Amino acid sequence: MSDTNNLNLFDATVNIDSNQNVCPENFDSSVSEVLKIFSKFLIEDRFPGIDFSSFKECRLSLSLYMIDDDEMIELNEKYRGKKMTTDVLSFPVQDDLREGIDSFSLASGELILGDIFISAPVAVRQAGEAKLTIEVELVELFIHGILHLMGYDHELSEKEKQTMYNLEEEIFDRYKGKK
Repeated sequence: MSDTNNLNLFDATVNIDSNQNVCPENFDSSVSEVLKIFSKFLIEDRFPGIDFSSFKECRLSLSLYMIDDDEMIELNEKYRGKKMTTDVLSFPVQDDLREGIDSFSLASGELILGDIFISAPVAVRQAGEAKLTIEVELVELFIHGILHLMGYDHELSEKEKQTMYNLEEEIFDRYKGKK
């Protein structure tokens, strides 16, 4: 039996705009820890509608970008038609992992999930408003972004919103060591 505690199916590239000095020193290790939890959840078949057997031969990768509000407004307007900032945007490569994986990704051995963009200024504001550390806020946004890359969308329906919220909470609780 393999040890799933050390198995990490994900690779992440973290790109931080040089002007966005909000990440705590240990944020890279926070990202790694969240990705280990996602790997374990995949192995345990905890994501409704996603068949882990499809991923067994794939390495999953994503990119995380910390950007400023001007860049976020530009992305939000270009891709969502909203000329305003937001906390996190995700751009999945796959339409919806719950509908399967394209054969090219399976053949290449790497499944690129997509890109996550977090607005550093919004994260700082939200952390202050909620009386959270910036690390906690960034981790919550990162988890939210990964779920979007996997095909979950809280704007589709109330049921989807609840599913996504439950997954976010469970993953964050694991991250914080509550479970």
